[in-house]
Amino acid sequence: MAVGAEVVEILVVGLPHSGKSQLLDTLNPNHEEEQGWRLTWIQIEDNLQARFVEPPSQTAFDFIWTREVIAGADIDGCIVMCDSSRIETFGETVSILETVRAFHPGLPLVMAANKQDHQQAWSANDLRLALGIPDDIRVVSCTASNIDTVREVVLQLLYDVLGEA
Repeated sequence: MAVGAEVVEILVVGLPHSGKSQLLDTLNPNHEEEQGWRLTWIQIEDNLQARFVEPPSQTAFDFIWTREVIAGADIDGCIVMCDSSRIETFGETVSILETVRAFHPGLPLVMAANKQDHQQAWSANDLRLALGIPDDIRVVSCTASNIDTVREVVLQLLYDVLGEA
């Protein structure tokens, strides 16, 4: 990390198998772990870095645990991963979005409509409409193993965090 560089803290949350770890591996396969939390750094510019934090994985979705993680997070932005090919998970994903909004009103937030390479995946726009995602939350198409779509998710969030575009 460059001395004096600004660090943007980004929380990456979502249901198990939604693509959180894959997204971070695609950004930077070198990561650290701190008490089960996965930490990934990327250099944006000479004086700007992003630190992505992923909570320890749960074998099943635990709303109370997730709520506590989100409530205690000191973050600049959040990526909520959605497996856009599994309709049965959409309700729980909306619950995560609503929890982030409840504890961090106005926080820059992007929902990554992941697994767009699957035939049964819902498009980002269809997800927005079907789930009633407000217009101030960006819903971005993503395939977590594809660097171009991962970069787009990160860029869209950084635009909001840094107050650009």
